[in-house]
Amino acid sequence: MAPAARLNTRLSILLSRTWVGAASDHTDRVYEHMGITVAKQLCDKPLVSEFWPLDEIEAHWDQVQIRASIQENGKEVVYQDGTVAGLLSPEELLGHLREEGDELAEGTLLFGGTCGAIGGVRYSEQFTFELIDPVLGRAIKHSYNVIPVPIKG
Repeated sequence: MAPAARLNTRLSILLSRTWVGAASDHTDRVYEHMGITVAKQLCDKPLVSEFWPLDEIEAHWDQVQIRASIQENGKEVVYQDGTVAGLLSPEELLGHLREEGDELAEGTLLFGGTCGAIGGVRYSEQFTFELIDPVLGRAIKHSYNVIPVPIKG
């Protein structure tokens, strides 16, 4: 398996309130030729354990930052770094869902987009990602190790 990670913002409805967090939309690049859906389904989607209420950051949404780093040659390297300003806002995402005749059901998670990988998408044994709120001076951070499954037979 040659998995590659990318950070995504994430929306969830819980207790009738919309929450924002971050997750890794890990994908197995070896199996992408079979279809992106299969390649994504083969990998876990690590997510943060803390979420912020959307109403606390909605007014300054475009200032929220996403950052990720990987390990390369024993050093931490910035892999993604940007703001969510270029992504669809939570209201736009939820609006598109409503246009399709659907709603974000209680307890459902919705990936919201990401910024590009600096130097291109690539494998790393460790992935760290964070969602940063510079206005309220807080961050949500998560890190995990990747263990490739060997292909045998």
